[in-house]
Amino acid sequence: MATKDFDPALALEIFGDLLPKIGREVLEMRRKGQLDPINKKAQIKDLRTAADIFAQGRIRLCVHEYWPEHGIRGEEDLEERSDSGYDWLIDPIDATNRFTLGFDLFAISTGPILNGVPIFGVFYFPVEDIFVNAAKDKGTFINRERVVVSEGGGLKDEVFVGFALRTPEEGQKVRSFGCHIMEIHSFTGTTLLILQGKVGAYVHGGATPFDVGATALAAMEAGCVVSQLDGKPIDFSQKNIPVVIARNRKIWEGLLEICGS
Repeated sequence: MATKDFDPALALEIFGDLLPKIGREVLEMRRKGQLDPINKKAQIKDLRTAADIFAQGRIRLCVHEYWPEHGIRGEEDLEERSDSGYDWLIDPIDATNRFTLGFDLFAISTGPILNGVPIFGVFYFPVEDIFVNAAKDKGTFINRERVVVSEGGGLKDEVFVGFALRTPEEGQKVRSFGCHIMEIHSFTGTTLLILQGKVGAYVHGGATPFDVGATALAAMEAGCVVSQLDGKPIDFSQKNIPVVIARNRKIWEGLLEICGS
């Protein structure tokens, strides 16, 4: 059933049903041990499994059904361009290596950007049954309850900061404020912790567009400050994006001063 225009309410209805179904399927694949890597020579940190391909394929088919004129870009070597201005970004399983090893903080994530700007995003954590959705200028919701981050103070007031460390010096400077660094190794997982008020910020020196699309929108719509480490808006045409998500501008400024060079 193709639709002429993108309606975030319709998209929420569709993906609110689809992502939990995909989540149940990939958990069942893990339970049955059906996670043979697609590339047998891949290292654990670059793993791609049948579950990734399955999840990406289901989302791709859904986009084709409802928005056939839209482009699609998926983490697992999927690129279907269009002239519509819409590009769907699919991260079929964020934190595949941890999912494969039996850890539970992983998510299925997707959403479209329009002319380079995220307009809708969803991500779902199958084990905990947590569904996050956001739409531009319409807010962020966790399991259909609206979320607004508490503002708080600067870096010195934070207990935990999520960090994909680029240099030991950066970590040392962040710790000098009294912060504890958490390396979650899941972009969606760390974003969820920020939305829940458990972590004050997240810095990643080389995120992918698939990591950032839905999560950046959810963070911004909840009141966070999100940018590249040079302070500019996120450029989704890049393959590796140095990005910071902070729950307020003071924290954001402090992290840019440390990591922005």
